[in-house]
Amino acid sequence: MFRFRRLPFQTRFKACNVCVFIGVLLLLSLLIGHLLLNSNGTFSISKQKRVLKPLQLSGKEENFKTTCRFHTCFEINDCMFDVNDKIGVYVYPQFEFITAGASDISHTYTPQLSKEYQEILKAIRSSPYYQPNASRACMFVAALDTLNQNGMRLDLMTALFNSLPGWRGGRNHLVWSMLPGSSPDFNTTPDFHYGKAMVAGGSFSRASYRMGYDISIPVFNPLTHSSKYITSAHESNRPHFLTILSHGWLSREQMIQFADSGDDVAVLEGCSTDKVAQDMYPWRRCTPNGDVLPYPDVLEHSSYCLLLPGTRYGSPDFTDAMMTGCIPVVLDDDYVLPFSEVIDWLRVSVRVWSHELGDVVGILRAIPDMMTREMREQVLYLYRRYFSSMAAITMTTLDIINERVFPMAVHSYEWWNNQQFEPSITSQFQYSYPVGMNLPAAPPTEGFTTVILTYDRVNMLFEAIKSVAKSPSLAKVLVVWNNVEKPPPPVEEWPRIKKPIQVIRSKQNKLSNRFFPYSEIQTSAVLALDDDITMLTADELEFGYKAWQEFPDRLVGFPGRVHVYDFKRHMRRYESEWLNNISLVLTGAAFYHKFYHYLYSHVMPHEIREWVDQHMNCEDIAMNFLIANFSGQPPLKVSPRKKFKCPTCSSEESLWSDPQHYQERDECINIFEKFFKGMPLQTVKFRLDPVLYKDSIEERFQSYPNMGEL
Repeated sequence: MFRFRRLPFQTRFKACNVCVFIGVLLLLSLLIGHLLLNSNGTFSISKQKRVLKPLQLSGKEENFKTTCRFHTCFEINDCMFDVNDKIGVYVYPQFEFITAGASDISHTYTPQLSKEYQEILKAIRSSPYYQPNASRACMFVAALDTLNQNGMRLDLMTALFNSLPGWRGGRNHLVWSMLPGSSPDFNTTPDFHYGKAMVAGGSFSRASYRMGYDISIPVFNPLTHSSKYITSAHESNRPHFLTILSHGWLSREQMIQFADSGDDVAVLEGCSTDKVAQDMYPWRRCTPNGDVLPYPDVLEHSSYCLLLPGTRYGSPDFTDAMMTGCIPVVLDDDYVLPFSEVIDWLRVSVRVWSHELGDVVGILRAIPDMMTREMREQVLYLYRRYFSSMAAITMTTLDIINERVFPMAVHSYEWWNNQQFEPSITSQFQYSYPVGMNLPAAPPTEGFTTVILTYDRVNMLFEAIKSVAKSPSLAKVLVVWNNVEKPPPPVEEWPRIKKPIQVIRSKQNKLSNRFFPYSEIQTSAVLALDDDITMLTADELEFGYKAWQEFPDRLVGFPGRVHVYDFKRHMRRYESEWLNNISLVLTGAAFYHKFYHYLYSHVMPHEIREWVDQHMNCEDIAMNFLIANFSGQPPLKVSPRKKFKCPTCSSEESLWSDPQHYQERDECINIFEKFFKGMPLQTVKFRLDPVLYKDSIEERFQSYPNMGEL
């Protein structure tokens, strides 16, 4: 039997003290934990009413406008809740603020929101970044409309922000300001105190823009936005070459000078109220002669729009021009263009310095028509994707911030700037494969097949086979014998290597035979090799193959070239000199996926293959066009080697020795561009090299010690 014994009083008293002490510790831990949570910015909102706090600003508030950077004012640890590499954005409810008057009588104030700001909040709430739980949010957006500073009470707006429950001096908050500043200064950032908050602003100068922290956004114009311009702006027949939006920036003499530049140059300025009936157009423009023109309709008839600065750097004219397909010409040395962190404005705009104002017409007339059409298409694409609505502007802003917080989620240059549509060849030829499809990489043990096109240079062919056989990843050598009148050498004369050699006899001597989808090619990787390429080392070949495995949808190779535009001849030109950039990798020594053999032989326009076979030239350029058009990516050059001429070959044996060779390569680039209905080639300024190949360490520590010479 168990028996219970009553403890002595002193023992019971000590036990009670211990219990009380433990209870106090638990309460203190909960209280400290709550305070710590509040100090880290996590909070709960249970009331829709907020007491408006009196302003208590220090001198540091103004300094944050210039000193804040991402690593100093943004608390990135608050963004670690999402395992999907996405920031969580919390939108405050629309509070009713309580203020106290001089007679201690309370008043309520509910800030009003414009339609555009409501669209911003709606876009956030419907986006994958939205986080309804404030305690798990990474960024915060207030229901306080700061898009337009005109008529704003700055002291009241400062007090409203400081009364937010999670303000913390603005840390991790995003403030939207399309039209900052007010008369007469029109500052480029908001004039109210926003502390450490990040600003999405529409009028940044280079001095006020905190690079890597703020986001430059466009100024959206709800009065002129219309989908009719987006659909009709593709029209290439535009009677006006240049339209100049003056905003009173030009003198009378300058207006006359531009008017004398030609009948296709128009100067527009604001209209006074006595010239136009108020109900004619919500926005309109007038010529110096007093003619009234509908706006923005007039921009739809112009190829270029010169946007002169007004009271603010940012202007609705910029998005109006893009909406109508008018290429922006920016005359300002200090304006930070919208989303310039990710958008390549060199492809869609012309930027001139202030001292070049008098020469702007001549500068624009020197731009070829083909480039103008390309720029217009890109302008319309960027407008549709990033500028066409408040929702598009909002999502682009959040995407940029998300890339800063999660660098592993960064999108490529091509993702931001290239049109994600089907390639132009699909409009003429049925083609069921999606554009930019990631071609599967083969397992490393599969190796690659070397395809060598040859005619009768037997000795050089054998040397090339011996050279490529040094690569451990070689699976097979496939020789395409293009000499229809002479048989290939007998079997006993071929070099003895550890990998199989197969010979295919062509029925016709055509360069396109190199890219036929032979059933003998059983590996995913193909190394196209000229029969005179004997200088590549085993390390170069192995590294090239490993690089291709990382990028199986791209052309990865050794000889790099570039195409340039010749402004004197008004055409594109093939450049064989050594330059700092490349847009082509020649298939005399290049890796690619065997799938491209099928595209080249059965999908690519047959006119291109016929041109190649007729001229016995440019099959490598055609393959570059094809791969760039399919993948949306530039080629990759590997290794520092630049010289690929055979040291023992006579010039008479090579196709490039023909005086017409390079002239034909200029011609084929321009011809292929027309067949592809655009220029898919992209220029890059980098190459791939092994990490340690230039380090002064022992070769046994290097994976690829012998990467050849220049």
